[in-house]
Amino acid sequence: QSLIQNLSEDSVFIVADWAMKFLQRQFREKQCDWYAKRGMSWHVSCVLASDGHGKLLISYYNHLLNSCSQDWFAVLSILENLFIAVTSSNPRVKKAYLRSDEAGCYHNSQLIAAMRDIGERVGVSVERYDFSEPQSGKDVCDRILCPMKGAIRRYCNEGHDILSAMDMHNALQERSVLGCTAAVCRVNETNKDLDVKKLHQFSTMHDFRYEIGGLRVWKAFQVGPGKLIPWNDIYVSHQSATELIIEEGNFVFVPKAIRESSRDRGEIESSGDTESSDEVSVFECSDPGCRRTFKSVEDMELHMSVGQHTETVFNKVARD
Repeated sequence: QSLIQNLSEDSVFIVADWAMKFLQRQFREKQCDWYAKRGMSWHVSCVLASDGHGKLLISYYNHLLNSCSQDWFAVLSILENLFIAVTSSNPRVKKAYLRSDEAGCYHNSQLIAAMRDIGERVGVSVERYDFSEPQSGKDVCDRILCPMKGAIRRYCNEGHDILSAMDMHNALQERSVLGCTAAVCRVNETNKDLDVKKLHQFSTMHDFRYEIGGLRVWKAFQVGPGKLIPWNDIYVSHQSATELIIEEGNFVFVPKAIRESSRDRGEIESSGDTESSDEVSVFECSDPGCRRTFKSVEDMELHMSVGQHTETVFNKVARD
């Protein structure tokens, strides 16, 4: 919330997550083909950008892979390609803030150290990397998976087989989802040349800020001054270009619509303003402590993606 409130025109906020593997589907499937299906990996990255006028633009980049080990180098290759795609569509972007869950492919010293290398090489300064708490923080990525999976299933029901990442890409091209783009890629494992020193008690560190003198770490967000680890105590050898191989598709993404952020829409709350409005708000925020209501599903989804909930008076008094 602190980053989203102060998001500038030259910065982006990225939430990354591996989606559950998509199993192969056939239009007319034999019973023998139902067993031992091979799942295809895909990585979802949600990019939040600001236009400088109080509006947030949310876009989704999907990397489709036929097979992948889903380790730190695969994530690094995807994020470097994502930085190139974001800067090509918006040259003003110079800063990036990242967030993900604490899966092993994300929460490790190799990825944290290598993010500085790819940021300097691409021209995007990685400012922070924060990790969400368990069962929290990935809903913005999980929410977009439902319409994308539905689009792929509809494409399959029209007489097409989904047996590879290329078929998934064709399905998302034919049945596009608003604000989403996808490409088929392959990780180049031969470029893994990073070597770092072991960091003491790294598993207890959850927030990282990249500074000139080193990496500043926290156990919890904005609790204490943090601990500064010099870069010389981290690197043994730096990471070169990952050179992710794009087999199909591109990331030239032009948003189809700009949705205003929830803090500027002036949503009608459930206090009593609803009755005086010309149009009744029938969509309520699903957060238990939020009292906001909305006139359309689009406004509700944007509010949930941004996550700026309004407390009820009872909850505020109890918390105080």
